Amino acid sequence: MQKTIIKLFVFSACLTGAAESFAQDDFGFSKKLGDSDFYPAVRLEYVSDSNIFLDSDNETESANFRVTPQLLFNAQNGQISIEAEYKGEYNNSDVSAGSYADHSLRFETTAELSKRFRTGASLALLSEHQDLGTRLTRGIADENTDAVEFNQTGFNVFGTYGAAQARGNISFGLTLDALNFTNQAALTDGQNYLSVEPYGVFSLRVSPDLRALAELRLASTSYDNRLLDRSEATVLFGVDISTTRKLSGQIKVGGTLTEYDNDSLRDTSQLTIRTGLNYKPVEYSAFSLALSRGTDRLSDNA
Repeated sequence: MQKTIIKLFVFSACLTGAAESFAQDDFGFSKKLGDSDFYPAVRLEYVSDSNIFLDSDNETESANFRVTPQLLFNAQNGQISIEAEYKGEYNNSDVSAGSYADHSLRFETTAELSKRFRTGASLALLSEHQDLGTRLTRGIADENTDAVEFNQTGFNVFGTYGAAQARGNISFGLTLDALNFTNQAALTDGQNYLSVEPYGVFSLRVSPDLRALAELRLASTSYDNRLLDRSEATVLFGVDISTTRKLSGQIKVGGTLTEYDNDSLRDTSQLTIRTGLNYKPVEYSAFSLALSRGTDRLSDNA
């Protein structure tokens, strides 16, 4: 099975004039609103897909025109910061099944209660779809197949003890992840889930811009179909590279042990890799790499 995607970058711009704005990583320019910053941007793309349904027996080409608006609001008052972001992705395809409209909202607030203790919380609301021919429509997608759509809510509360430049820091938090499918009942029945995941991270300063990491995560996932319930334990080791370098981000490698409540399903263990790297050789150029390998929460991929 082969699939070729060609993207033609058509247009990307901020919606404000550069004369009254300044640069911000990944967003370009901002509009000042009092003590706050507002980053509006839009990206237009032409996308050609050689096999939109990922079907070797029915290779169907598609031409897509995609609009991606983004709005970011950032405000800071003393040691408290607030950030809100909207991102949409509107895709119009000549193959009707390939058209979609995705939306995401994100809110985050952080507070530095003292030099040694920082805390915060974030909330993400998603209304998105699964690409045709993947996950629940893998091997069955065609021109009459609706993409599987879902709503997802993520909440995270976190804290860090230790000064930013201290030799050792301890971070801890709790993540809630709830997913609810909104169509394709025959495929999604019983697949809605709620995941609760406490975690802890210990970091040790190796150099001014490099910290070693040790991370432990314990997740419990409950499905509408209780036969799919599972528990996961993930241990990761890696490094955090400070943004003061041209190269920044994290590299973490470890393992995940998955135990199923259903005795007929065999427990599994696997290698887990989570990497997010950004390389910025000069001020006006940036490259990024993201890699994640772990347990898929959907039963057909477990």
